[in-house]
Amino acid sequence: MSNPPEVSSKSVAQLAAEVGVFEEKLTGRSRDSAYFGQIQNLQLGLFRLVVVGEIKKGKSSLINALCGLPGLVPVHSDVATSTVFKIRYGTERRYTVYLREEGGNDMTQPGRRISLEEVGDFGTEDGNPKNEKGVEFIAVEAPSPILR
Repeated sequence: MSNPPEVSSKSVAQLAAEVGVFEEKLTGRSRDSAYFGQIQNLQLGLFRLVVVGEIKKGKSSLINALCGLPGLVPVHSDVATSTVFKIRYGTERRYTVYLREEGGNDMTQPGRRISLEEVGDFGTEDGNPKNEKGVEFIAVEAPSPILR
């Protein structure tokens, strides 16, 4: 029995490009530049997965389980996460909070490192009700193989 071919970001990108070319030929429409732009991101090893859903349905638990790191993002019996968490690979667990500039414009202040104990103060409804602290997002780095 032979081993299945190795799946890599480059092989997935190649397959996606072939699908895009096939769509062009099949439909006669011009190339979808946004689609092919995402293929370039795949070729560079960039991939984004967005997890959204109803309140208290296990999104944070799913992320923690997928990453194999209990407590990576907050999980509570009440409403837990209240802000966006952007998670990526890092050699150590690290949290950085990014706040919006005061005055309500869309600019983001430089990030500030926070401890695991402080994550709840910025990223949960208990610690930051209705996002009164103006958190744009919390960047999380973690040594999880799936993130690599």
